[in-house]
Amino acid sequence: MTMHSDFNRNNLADDELDKAAFLAELLDPPGSTLAAAQRDGTPGNRAATSGVEAVLLDIWRDTFNDGVALDDNYFALGGDSLTSIRISARARRAGLDIAMQDIIVHPTVRTLAAYLAARPADAGAPEIHVAPERDALGFTYPSTAAQEGMLFQCLAAPNDALYVSQFSCVLTGPLEPARFEAALRLLVRRHPALRTAFPNRLLARHRQLIHDEVVFDYRFDATPSSTDAAALDALARSERERPFDFGCPPLLRVRLVALADGRHAWIWTQHHLVADGRAQECLMVELADLYRRLEDDANLEVVEDPSYRDALVDVHATREPGQHFWTDYLAHFDASPPCGREASRATGASAPAELSIDMTDAEADALSAAFADAQLTAGSALAAWFALAMCMTFERRDLLVGVVTSGRHGPRARYGDTVGNLISTVPLRATLNRGRTLRQWTRGMQRSVADLQRREQTSLQDIKRWIGWPAALPLFDAIFVHENYGAPDVLFGDAIGLRIERSRFHVNEGHPLVLVCEEGARMRLTLRYQPDACPDDVARALLDRLVRVRAAWMADAAHDVLDLVSELR
Repeated sequence: MTMHSDFNRNNLADDELDKAAFLAELLDPPGSTLAAAQRDGTPGNRAATSGVEAVLLDIWRDTFNDGVALDDNYFALGGDSLTSIRISARARRAGLDIAMQDIIVHPTVRTLAAYLAARPADAGAPEIHVAPERDALGFTYPSTAAQEGMLFQCLAAPNDALYVSQFSCVLTGPLEPARFEAALRLLVRRHPALRTAFPNRLLARHRQLIHDEVVFDYRFDATPSSTDAAALDALARSERERPFDFGCPPLLRVRLVALADGRHAWIWTQHHLVADGRAQECLMVELADLYRRLEDDANLEVVEDPSYRDALVDVHATREPGQHFWTDYLAHFDASPPCGREASRATGASAPAELSIDMTDAEADALSAAFADAQLTAGSALAAWFALAMCMTFERRDLLVGVVTSGRHGPRARYGDTVGNLISTVPLRATLNRGRTLRQWTRGMQRSVADLQRREQTSLQDIKRWIGWPAALPLFDAIFVHENYGAPDVLFGDAIGLRIERSRFHVNEGHPLVLVCEEGARMRLTLRYQPDACPDDVARALLDRLVRVRAAWMADAAHDVLDLVSELR
C-alpha cells in the first residue's frame, strides 16, 4: 500500500500564473487547433470560431453526441446536474473553471464561451492551502462542512444512531467467504476514508485522522443460520443499533452469515461520516472487481487512491466564509421549523416511515421533456416543488429546505469516483410572492440552488452563528436528496455471478422529513418521515401536494404560484 504523507503541488503556482496566458491562447489559437475542430468542414454553428468554443464543443460532443452544435441548448440535449459535474471536471482539466450556475445561465457552447472569455482569469476564490499534519497514527486533515454538521448532531444525540447507513441482502450463488473477506480488506487498504476517525482531541480543530493501519470489524458466521426473514431483519437492526466509536476506525463493519439453504446474508453497516451514496456505489463496483481478481491472484496488492486526501485539502483551499452572503440571503427569516422546535430536536426517537410514488415511463418521459423545454434540471425543479408543497402543507410563505449537493465539483480535479463523504447540504429558501408564475418561480429557485452550490462548503454551524440562529435548533427540518445510482444486483451481483435477493437499504438522516428522488430504472419519489414529528396524514398530504404541483406544471406552468398554493391547500 502506498501511503501519501506529502503533497506534490509544485506546479500549482505555475498553473495559476499560466492560466491567463492559456485562456488568451485559446481565444487566439494556432491554426491547428481550430483546424482540428473544423476538420469536417461543416458550416454555420457546427464550427468553432475561437479556442474556447473548440474546447467546449469537444467536451459537449463527448458528453452528449458528435452532432452537438454551438447553439444547441444544454437542457434540450438532456443535461442535468450530474452531467454538469462531468462537464465541469473535463473543463477544469482543460484549464476552464466552469460551475453548474454558469451552465444554467449560459446553456449553449457559444454563450458559455463568450461568458468565459469576458470573465477575468483570476475571478475564482483566493486559495488558502490547508496542509495535512503528521500524527502518531497517520495524518490529520480538515473535516468537511457536512462532516462537522453530522458530528454536531451525533454528539448531541448519542443514542439515536443518526447517520448510520446500512445495506443488507441475501446472496445466492457460489460465494467464497475467504475470498470475499480478502476483497473487503483490500478495499479498506485502498481507500483512506475507510480508515478515518474523528477523535475527541481533534473535534475542536475540525479535523479528522486518517490512520495508516486499522483493525477491520468483519465477522463471518459459518454455522448455518435460519433463513427466516424476521430473524435476518432483527440481525440487521442489531447491527444498526450498535454504536460506532468515532475515535476508532473504521466506521464500517461487515457481517456475513451462512444460511441453512446454502445462501449467505450480507450486512454492510457504515457511518455516513465516511461515505456518501456515490461512494457506496463506487465501493460496490470495486469490491466485485477485487473479488474477481483475487481468483487469479491470491496475493493481490492495491495502491491507495489519494483522491480523498486531495479532496479534503482542495475543498478548504477555496472555502469562503461568505458571512455577508448568508446574512443577506437569510435576512428576516422566521426561525420556527414547520414540524415544531421539540420535534426538530428529537428526530431519532422513532424509526422513519416511508411513502413512495413511482412514475410510469410515460410520465417520466413527459416530465423530462418539460424540464428540458424550461431549461431545468430534475433535481433543482423537484427540490423547488418539495419546498412549495411544504409551504402549502404547513401554511408558510417563507421556509427553508435543505438541499443535498454532491460536493464533487472539486476546484482542480474530478472527484466523481472518490470514496468518502463529499456531500454538502445547503439551506434553500422558498418565499412566495404574488406576480410570479410557477415556471418563473421554479427557474428562480434553480438559480438559487446553483448559487448556493458555490458556497456549499460553508458550515451550517457558522451560518447559524452569523444570523443569530439558536445553536441547538436546526436551520431546517426537511431535506431533499436527488439520487441516480445503479442497483446493487447490477453493480455487484451480476459482476461476479451472484444473485442479490431481499436487498434493503436503511439510513437515518437526522431530519423529520426527507424527500428522495431516485432516477434509476424509473423515477421514484420516496418521503421518509418521523411519525412523532410529522403524523401519517400530514405526510400523505405533503406527498400528494407534490404530485399535484407536478400535474399543475404539466397542465399550465404559467399559473400564478400564489393562486396555485390557494387551490392546492
